[in-house]
Amino acid sequence: MKLKPTIHHMSITHLIDDIRGRLGGKPSEDDLVKLARCCYRENLLPENDQYMKKSELEDTFGDYLDTSLGTCIKNLRNGNILQYQVQGPDFLIIHERRDEIVNGEGLDILVTEEIEELVDHIQATDPDDESGDSAAVADGGEDVENEEDDNPTLRNVVSTALDVDESDVEDDLRTGDTTDRQSKLNDAVDAVEDNPAVATDGSYGKIRFIRNPHQYELTPRAVNLISA
Repeated sequence: MKLKPTIHHMSITHLIDDIRGRLGGKPSEDDLVKLARCCYRENLLPENDQYMKKSELEDTFGDYLDTSLGTCIKNLRNGNILQYQVQGPDFLIIHERRDEIVNGEGLDILVTEEIEELVDHIQATDPDDESGDSAAVADGGEDVENEEDDNPTLRNVVSTALDVDESDVEDDLRTGDTTDRQSKLNDAVDAVEDNPAVATDGSYGKIRFIRNPHQYELTPRAVNLISA
């Protein structure tokens, strides 16, 4: 797909020549030129403080490129044509139930809140009366353990995910440092969400870390070539 001509194209001749001269000879050569040109058209320049995340670059320019965007970014970065910034912390804390970034809030408190909501749900879904189970088995009924395999309770599912006895689920979820409890919370939520026999009640969710996405712009060197 050809880009529509603009008044900017003549001013980036030196940049295009530099890319073809230093980074040419690769299958991605034409796409490197396209991506650099697109970044310039979007004013992704250091002095403008304008950036795009990789996902935004993909959405905006992906249809122009035959080479993968990741390969183009890597080659332009290696050639000192493209650089990235990280806006804010290196990692973001995602609170899935609230669908929010919660950096700056107390992680231990957040994890504790979700665990207690999970515990409440586990206890609320426990069978009301298990006293008849033993009698049923003694009277020729099927073993309850086999029934649980077919119709697991929330407690069954979480205990399996944590590899603890069902009676120890609450204590295990509450034991350990913040990182340990966060990991157990996430494992438990994953197990519940993955098991079609049970479901969350929406009062708890995972708390996870993701790397803050890189935000890309042309380098000062690229801008100098454009201005030459």
